[in-house]
Amino acid sequence: MTQTQMINAIKEQTRSTLDNAISGVFSWAHQDQQTTTGDISPDQVFLLDVLKDDLLTLIAKQVAQNLVANEEEENNLLIAQFMGETQTHQRYINSWDAMKFVLRKIEDLGYNVDVFEDNTNISDNENPRRMMISQWQNTKMINTRKAIIEFIKYYNKKSNHNTKN
Repeated sequence: MTQTQMINAIKEQTRSTLDNAISGVFSWAHQDQQTTTGDISPDQVFLLDVLKDDLLTLIAKQVAQNLVANEEEENNLLIAQFMGETQTHQRYINSWDAMKFVLRKIEDLGYNVDVFEDNTNISDNENPRRMMISQWQNTKMINTRKAIIEFIKYYNKKSNHNTKN
């Protein structure tokens, strides 16, 4: 899911809550003024809709940023644990030097790693034609980081499955 899709989904989920909150404010204001006429002009309705959309966008962007930050933190911890570290390090976000060590460890485990300008592939050395992980939709660094994360998830799942049997 792209960030724009995530923002739109959050906006849709938040819209009814915001509508209820606005209705509650109007209801309270009318009671406070002891009036029963709740009519507002078409211009006021339009401005209210613009304000509501701006609020929804702001809320959705903030929620999306928080989700992305949490996911990055989880992914950094995943990589750090894979590397045998006890705490997360931000260096795995955008450092080729740090990622080179991770890629070397993946290769030392018996997997083939190919990093190209437009894609990153990780395959099993026993069957190199069987592509396990392939990332190609972003920049070289993002593709490589995503491939590393997907590999670690695969490897952890495989390791957990093997220890249970």
